[in-house]
Amino acid sequence: MGAPSINGGNATMNHPVKTFQQAPPSSSIRKDKNAKPIPVYQVSEEEEVERTYASLIQQYLSVLCHDNATFLAERMVSFRPSPKAIYLLAMCHYRNGSVKR
Repeated sequence: MGAPSINGGNATMNHPVKTFQQAPPSSSIRKDKNAKPIPVYQVSEEEEVERTYASLIQQYLSVLCHDNATFLAERMVSFRPSPKAIYLLAMCHYRNGSVKR
């Protein structure tokens, strides 16, 4: 049992067949008439770019690629000189050993 048997080139296995229940029709799902739509937070393109820069900088710092992290931090500050960007640039210089920059 369990070994395939060959019948005319078709291999068959003795396995139980699994059945799945179908989802109920959409008419049987209860809908709340007083439900309010969930607000979606819109992120501006600048915030999206800043998050991407910050993520990449932190990844480079975690794998000790300080020069790459410093380069991206400088680009981030030139793109949008926010307190977070300046902090990340300062952290890159500190970890790179160039504190006086």
